Amino acid sequence: MSSVVSFSGGVVLLRPDAARSLAKAVIQASDAMAKRGQVMNPAVINLAMEISSAAGHPEPDQPPIEHAYEYEHITTNEAAEILGCSTRYIRRLAADGRLPGERRGAAWIFDREDIEVYKSFNR
Repeated sequence: MSSVVSFSGGVVLLRPDAARSLAKAVIQASDAMAKRGQVMNPAVINLAMEISSAAGHPEPDQPPIEHAYEYEHITTNEAAEILGCSTRYIRRLAADGRLPGERRGAAWIFDREDIEVYKSFNR
């Protein structure tokens, strides 16, 4: 049995269980992205919340999501201090993909949490 009941005239009808599953998957994906410092389109998250509510799982009233999740970004120098190594080694780890980071021009930016996790697993 299909989860999509009807698709016509620009309207999609989903069975309630399929709508809840879809909304849950979008919200989980958003959470996973946020942990990596990425941001899902707020309109998509709000739509997932509306779908969940319409499918029988109302959420408490919350203001629409309009901002990105904030994580503490640190520089290569700060990452080197935390890990007790050189900035050159930090840049090499990042370039090799062994340390999560984002290249912004010539500089690297890291999430403090990623550096702390790396430190705890590489003692």
